[in-house]
Amino acid sequence: MKLILHIGLPKTGTTSLQSALAASRSELRDQGILYPDFGIEGLENHQLLLRPICEDSGLVDGVWDPQLKGKYLELEAIKRHLYDEAARTKAHTIVLSSETFTGRHAFFEQRIERLDLAQYAKQLFSDFSQIEIVVCLRNQVEWLESCYIEAIKGGHFFEAGGAPTGP
Repeated sequence: MKLILHIGLPKTGTTSLQSALAASRSELRDQGILYPDFGIEGLENHQLLLRPICEDSGLVDGVWDPQLKGKYLELEAIKRHLYDEAARTKAHTIVLSSETFTGRHAFFEQRIERLDLAQYAKQLFSDFSQIEIVVCLRNQVEWLESCYIEAIKGGHFFEAGGAPTGP
């Protein structure tokens, strides 16, 4: 089975891409491509699939809905759900999308250690026969301006040399 893993970056049209993929689920399924419902929980991306490693890194600050307590905490259970959904829909390709797969999230004050993330991804995706990683880029000045505007609108503030802080 093939995996297409879209990892962002944030503010490069990722939300539009995720919305289009979510809106096209049935058409994609007809083509043997699965954009899983699992790991979404009201979102249009799969950041919840990274919950075990984010919690291990202390990165739970306001990102996870309290109603999800106890869900998405075990790697093997996450794998089983993904593969079960793929088998149920007879998919030959799974598409997953989350900027958090880069190891950073716009509003995390810390980042996931890259080695930890790589080891987690290796375990999570070990059963795929083919993996494609998709990264979207944007002009750096426009990207930084967009990130800054979103952070300020969200009530986050920057300290020199640090990540956004705030509510």
